Amino acid sequence: MTVNQTYEETRDLRITKSHTQIAKGLGILLMVYHHLFVIPERLGNNYISFINFSGLDLQSIVANFAKICVCIFVFCSGIGLYYSLIEIKSLKDMYKKVLVHGLKFLMNFWIILIFIFPIGLYIHYLDFNIRTIILLITASFGSFYEWWFVHLYLLLLLISPIIVRLFQSIDVIKKSFL
Repeated sequence: MTVNQTYEETRDLRITKSHTQIAKGLGILLMVYHHLFVIPERLGNNYISFINFSGLDLQSIVANFAKICVCIFVFCSGIGLYYSLIEIKSLKDMYKKVLVHGLKFLMNFWIILIFIFPIGLYIHYLDFNIRTIILLITASFGSFYEWWFVHLYLLLLLISPIIVRLFQSIDVIKKSFL
């Protein structure tokens, strides 16, 4: 820092890929904690909670707060998607990139589904019929509460090129008036 620079001028406030990876790692830890302790009866484990507040154990209170992991993932994904789309000039090319991104997401989702479906059949939670298969493939099976975000995420992917284009036009407007 030189003599003429202020502290604010030397700070780099850009969010880098390294920053988002750290935030996503924290989000993963919070997600695991949330799913383990928000409803302790779900796993059938018997543990003793040492601190209780109004009948709620401390683990459940912290696990309820850990839902913030969803916000962390949405923010990091949004920043990354914005940076990957901002340099693309054509709206058509933006949608190509978003389509590839959405298909990669769905492929990961379907891979997880390949493991969950036989388990659901084995424990008699799912039935083997075409309706169940279609509901699972389209992430519309209401009993899997952990998949609530799939439709919302795909919708956000679809509107992201329009949002990026809007931010680009606002930036052009700001530059023309400054």
